[in-house]
Amino acid sequence: MTKYLIMENPPDSGQFNESGSREELACAIAKVASMHEYSADHYIAFAVENPQASWAFLKDSVKYTVEIDDERVEIWNKEIEPLLQNAERVHDAIWEAYSNIFDAAEEFDNACQNSRHFQDLTLSEDLALDSIFENIDNTSKFEISEKVDEIFEVETYSCDSN
Repeated sequence: MTKYLIMENPPDSGQFNESGSREELACAIAKVASMHEYSADHYIAFAVENPQASWAFLKDSVKYTVEIDDERVEIWNKEIEPLLQNAERVHDAIWEAYSNIFDAAEEFDNACQNSRHFQDLTLSEDLALDSIFENIDNTSKFEISEKVDEIFEVETYSCDSN
């Protein structure tokens, strides 16, 4: 098992995690753990035994640590990635439903405003879409994040600056 130190990767650093590497995976885990929608290269990771990792730790720039081994890589690939994709689909479906209902209600309101006898009807205000959709509690990403924290023994050392 290897522990990885994850830190923010300044845009002008010129450093990137190698595609498909455990360092890249460590950063993906940190993104899920932090529940941020950063770009793939927002974080950079180093195995603890890497000399750059020691310097980063001494500079107090480490944001997260994660533990990765072959078994955990398999869990990520077979379980977590598909669950994250499904959670995103649920999120998108909720947003799409909201947008469709909002657009239809707005079209109805516009039709009423352009009519001669129904100008006093306003469906969009009566629907209270915002409050209805606030009550749809999609906690899937949060629950996945908590389990990822547990599986990969994620430790947070400092808060994200964003």
